[in-house]
Amino acid sequence: MADLAPYQSDIHLEIEPTLTTDFCHIQGQEHVKRALQVAAAGGHNVLMAGRPVPRPFPP
Repeated sequence: MADLAPYQSDIHLEIEPTLTTDFCHIQGQEHVKRALQVAAAGGHNVLMAGRPVPRPFPP
């Protein structure tokens, strides 16, 4: 088998982030917030399934 060079795309997208996400209003769920941050830092997608757990509003 011949050596293959890595694929090089000629398409270069210049995307400016327009929204910022802040998790300061989310109480608890530290493992979920951490997973979202790690996925975003690596450029990965996240699929979250299920209903959110109802929590009482803070006083």
